[in-house]
Parts: sequence; structure tokens; C-alpha cells
Amino acid sequence: MFPKERLVAEVTAIAKRDLRPGEVLDGIGGYTYRCSIETREDASPAGRPGQGS
Repeated sequence: MFPKERLVAEVTAIAKRDLRPGEVLDGIGGYTYRCSIETREDASPAGRPGQGS
């Protein structure tokens, strides 16, 4: 197994419901968002924030 030369996947955060401006997200497994793993090409154009953002 060898590391890739560039990023190939992104973990994205997807809201489970409409969020209010300034609302604080709870932790993984909570009620405000879920995470998904997508290819870098699919995640970036959609403007989805990474899970660590």
C-alpha cells in the first residue's frame, strides 16, 4: 500500500434539518448533521464543508 500524491476523498458534513445562522453543531452521531465520504471531485463543486471545518 502506498500513499496517493493528492487527496482523493473528503468527509463532508450534511445537515439533518434546516439550521439557524450561528447554531452550534453537536458531535458526531448527534441531531444536527451526519457525515459522508465522497470523492474529492464530487464534494468540492457541491460546496459541502469538510467534517473538520
